[in-house]
Amino acid sequence: MMLEKLRACWGFSPTVDRNVALVEGFLKGKRFADLAQEHGLSITRVRQIIERADRHVGGGIVTEAELSKASPRSDFMVDYPYVWKLAELHRLGSVTPHHFFTELERAGSLERLVDKMKRMPWRTPTTTRELARLVWQKEGGESPWP
Repeated sequence: MMLEKLRACWGFSPTVDRNVALVEGFLKGKRFADLAQEHGLSITRVRQIIERADRHVGGGIVTEAELSKASPRSDFMVDYPYVWKLAELHRLGSVTPHHFFTELERAGSLERLVDKMKRMPWRTPTTTRELARLVWQKEGGESPWP
């Protein structure tokens, strides 16, 4: 479950497989130095990747697991794994999914996010609004706005 969550959080990254492999190796008891040598990275970079993964899932890799510390954004990334592919397919850019998930985290649900975008369309970048429309369409089969 933890590795699936990380894969969802790093969805658009070209190094997602390597990063997940680093975390998996660390969880199996390998040292930073061994992982660095295996993947051709510095020990510092391996440590940074693993610590970032730990923050994404709310602990349990390097630190003690605290579910309350996990960002709801990572849960949304697991709930909507196809967002990265939609953004790539419609050429919305690699940053747009990050903005979408940030807005989704603030709103708390897709319905509230779309409602907010309907009320205040000028507050959200066009690409993020378009991605929200595509996700809504995929979930419900209809566009929330013309």
